Amino acid sequence: MARLSLTLRREIVNLSRLGNSISKIRAILAEKGYVVDPKTVKNLLQKWETHGTIRDLPRRRPLPKFGPLHLRTMDKLIDANREITSIGIQRKLREENLTISTSSIRRVRQKKLNWVCTKPRYAQLIRRVNQTARLEYAIRCIENKETFANAIFTDECSVELDHTAKLQFRRKGEAPELIGRPKHPTKVHVWAGISVRGATDIVIFDGIMRSEFYCQELLQNGLLPFVRKAFPDGGYRFIQDNDPKHTSGFTKSFMVANQIPWWPTPAESPDLNPIEMLWHELKHCLRSELKPYTLDDLKRMITFFWKDRVTPEKCQKYIGHIQKVLPVVLEVEGKATGH
Repeated sequence: MARLSLTLRREIVNLSRLGNSISKIRAILAEKGYVVDPKTVKNLLQKWETHGTIRDLPRRRPLPKFGPLHLRTMDKLIDANREITSIGIQRKLREENLTISTSSIRRVRQKKLNWVCTKPRYAQLIRRVNQTARLEYAIRCIENKETFANAIFTDECSVELDHTAKLQFRRKGEAPELIGRPKHPTKVHVWAGISVRGATDIVIFDGIMRSEFYCQELLQNGLLPFVRKAFPDGGYRFIQDNDPKHTSGFTKSFMVANQIPWWPTPAESPDLNPIEMLWHELKHCLRSELKPYTLDDLKRMITFFWKDRVTPEKCQKYIGHIQKVLPVVLEVEGKATGH
């Protein structure tokens, strides 16, 4: 639509001052051959009431563009604090006498500086002393061309009663489906071990695990029967984490009495225990496929998964994955690998 002349603008204001409504003003102008949009009339009258003029207001001064100095400053800000928001960057740039909109900051951050926003990835927190131990362990395994052919990797895990997957699709415009979740979900604890010759039976238990229970129930009824079947001539290595129940005097005495050769590994190193990946697969299968709704369902489906899905070939695949992790431990100097 063509811009209104100053004469027509004055007439609209005069008609309004005489008490005419917007629809009445448009009707009067239509009789004179002028077709004016009601929004145009409304905006003109608001301008008159606010600024006392019918002329065009001066346009806002365009925001200055980013220069090389400001790009470097912004890049350093993000590199120093990778959680800084566009508003935080804007405040810092104002200290450099530069006013930039947050939308421009977001655009420049991605297109010119190549910063992308992602959710943080969390990994095991590893103390410095354990970083050194992990590095030495990785060097020793690589130099000795370790294959873990006679290793039995064991661990415990807590499994919650959960039947909802982590992802859900919905059509555009649909509200997301709300799924109830208990504040303290029901859960059980499981223990098992894997080797290239297969897996032990899985043991499901409740309550707090103590050294006596660990030895008399898990090792006695879970580990030793598997050893007699898979390693009848001995020659195996028993691998567990450094939980206090695993390293207590009672547990050490039990392992000596039953000739269990414990092979120590670095603390805070779940990425060096391949059974952790099997726990992840178990939980994903329960959430997205088996979907237990009761505690009995949960126990039954855990047992089903272990007997049906955990094959020697799968155990060999996960144990072989350590060969990919060890070089990364060297590369990051013992820190978390993300595996």
